[in-house]
Amino acid sequence: MADQHRPDEPSGELVPRTRPSPPAPGAPGQDGEPGLPERTRPLPGPPEGTPAPGTELSHDERQRYEQFQQFQEFQRFQDHQRAQREADPGGPWPPWLKRFLRRRWVRRIALLILVLFLLSLARDHFFGTGGDQYGGESPGLGARRPVFSANPSESVIAVYSRIAAPEQEQQRSACTLLTEEAAAQFARNNDAEDCQQAAVALAEEVTTPIAYADPTQASPAVAAAINGVDGSSTVVSSCDDLDVRGGPPLGVFELDLRDDGGWVITGHRTEDSCSAPAPPPSGSPAPSAEGAPPVTADGHGPEATVRELYGLVAENRSREACQLLVGRANDAFRANHRAMYCHLAVEELAGQVTDPDAYSDPGFPSEHRDPPAGGETSISSCQLEVVGGPRLGTLDLAEQPDGRWLVVDHHAETC
Repeated sequence: MADQHRPDEPSGELVPRTRPSPPAPGAPGQDGEPGLPERTRPLPGPPEGTPAPGTELSHDERQRYEQFQQFQEFQRFQDHQRAQREADPGGPWPPWLKRFLRRRWVRRIALLILVLFLLSLARDHFFGTGGDQYGGESPGLGARRPVFSANPSESVIAVYSRIAAPEQEQQRSACTLLTEEAAAQFARNNDAEDCQQAAVALAEEVTTPIAYADPTQASPAVAAAINGVDGSSTVVSSCDDLDVRGGPPLGVFELDLRDDGGWVITGHRTEDSCSAPAPPPSGSPAPSAEGAPPVTADGHGPEATVRELYGLVAENRSREACQLLVGRANDAFRANHRAMYCHLAVEELAGQVTDPDAYSDPGFPSEHRDPPAGGETSISSCQLEVVGGPRLGTLDLAEQPDGRWLVVDHHAETC
């Protein structure tokens, strides 16, 4: 007997495993409505062999049915993403950029750049840039903050010392000791475009760098008149006040006293060619290894000499400090402090002094308070109580025939 059930009525039999063909586009549906085109349907129909609800499934059929459900979920997810992209095509962060920023090495590089930037800000805040109001920066030595001497002649001698240096960046750093106006005058008076170019050109005329780096003062009376000036400004002449040898005289320097006690060069002008220096009078002390006459330490014994050396470094009186180091000591001192000349080594050390008063008076142990027998001794900076600045290493001292104690050798040490 033929089956009388209508196709849309439920029955207890299994649905045939073959899927009926979809109606043609535009054909009427089962409810009398026109059919939808295939491409506009959001989800595909069930796969072939999908059982009717309530039917017990075999293992293979259940597996196929679950895979079909997973496929439906995935397609819904894709449709959701497509809708979001259509609503905001660009988006704040493109997917490729997000993937790139999630890489570990990218995050490490970004962190390193941030740390270097913060360190640069901290350096500029605490130490300054060194070229804001003076004669321009130069790489290396010239990029640090200039250290100004406590007496005018030393400030001018520092210019000679830097121009006599072998490296051009050290020669250019002489301009950091001048104000911007003085640096412009110095360049103009030497027919150069800027101060640094003038310094490099003058360095080419230096024939004896060691002598040129330390122009001695013409006489003790002249030195006292320059460095004992009572006021806030003075003038130093390369011809009248200094004994320049081994290179060209640099002219007349005008200096002003800063609030911190240092002398800065604020003006420059040319002067007529210097006459030949007069020979030293008979009986005058012989010059030291760098052309400067030796000085006598105040007080007696090696302790007084060491105290004077620390005091001269604190005031950045480089020429006088280097005169306390004779013979081998002068060369060893600058080599152990990695400087081309003794004066540059003292300048570098002076820049590290934070408390000049405390640094000028280091504490001594009891065994160094009296002059030792035998005329020789060594004083280690590790045995001293040094406050407010760098330690100067081990100093070997010897008593001179006239009773003075001078440093005859120097050794680096780590406390």
